[in-house]
Amino acid sequence: MRLAAKWLVLFVGFVAGGCGATLDRHTDRDLAAARAFRRFPLYYAGSSVLGMPLVDGGRSSIRNLNAPWGPVDFAYGYCTPEGSGDSARCNPPVDIVEVAACHGDVRYIDPAVRPTQWLRVRGARAAWFGPDDHRLQLTLGRTTVMISAAHLRDAEAVARSLRGVSQAGPLPSLPKPARNLPAQQCESN
Repeated sequence: MRLAAKWLVLFVGFVAGGCGATLDRHTDRDLAAARAFRRFPLYYAGSSVLGMPLVDGGRSSIRNLNAPWGPVDFAYGYCTPEGSGDSARCNPPVDIVEVAACHGDVRYIDPAVRPTQWLRVRGARAAWFGPDDHRLQLTLGRTTVMISAAHLRDAEAVARSLRGVSQAGPLPSLPKPARNLPAQQCESN
């Protein structure tokens, strides 16, 4: 259970810090790094979702990975940075953060960090952490996907749009969590 608590702290810090992003019209939609990434499968919601364009295709988070388990970030929509210079940060309206499943698997959520609602999205079990966290968490195969959005209905819409980074359209159904995960993905740093 410590892994789930550790991941929650990392996720909150990642999103609260705006993922280090300044998305005030600067975009990096390039998916080449995400398509070449092999540590665990990556998912995104296409070139746009909820009327917002993909503004970060994961390249900077992949380039800056400091752990074999992630996180990798895909951001949608623009925001206005707060602060100035190197400290300027903003939270995109929709953010998809992914890690290796062993570091955020919804089957093993820390009891101290309870979701406010459990639901199914395209066959996958999902945990909604709201109203304060605004996060929908799903484990798809070897990947845990966390969708940050203003409302549950928006996060569900994003989840319904998920596809592999090399796929043209949404998957017909989302993958079930993997039973056995590669050891190198589950090593703690």
